[in-house]
Amino acid sequence: MSASQETHEGEIVGIENDYVHVKILLKEACQNCDSKKACMVFTSRERIIDIKSEQSQLFEIGEKVNVHMATAVGMKAVLYAYVLPVIFLLTSILLGSRYIQKEIIVIAIGLGILVLYYILLYFLKSKINRTFTFTITKKT
Repeated sequence: MSASQETHEGEIVGIENDYVHVKILLKEACQNCDSKKACMVFTSRERIIDIKSEQSQLFEIGEKVNVHMATAVGMKAVLYAYVLPVIFLLTSILLGSRYIQKEIIVIAIGLGILVLYYILLYFLKSKINRTFTFTITKKT
């Protein structure tokens, strides 16, 4: 494992075509990650992750495996989920308050921009998911 990867132990709960469904249990490895408080991937106690693997036939349900994610990918997720929305909200409120006198309208515009941003993320999720890749290896 390189220093630029997060690795978590998991258990295979399903295999379907080229996808392996792995249940991740939160371990102490998250305690060493700089973005652990902002990361939504490994925050719950259990999380099922769908991992595309061309070698899915080599795995069995119930098998213990290691799931790897590049740390840079985690930082990108934090950017999309938290940093950009805050920037959009603050920018819209600051610009709106400069030109619009009623605060309630300014706040509504800011929240409307956030809603539009998250709707855009929803429609682009398949494209975004291609950049957030996990790899799976057999536990030795």
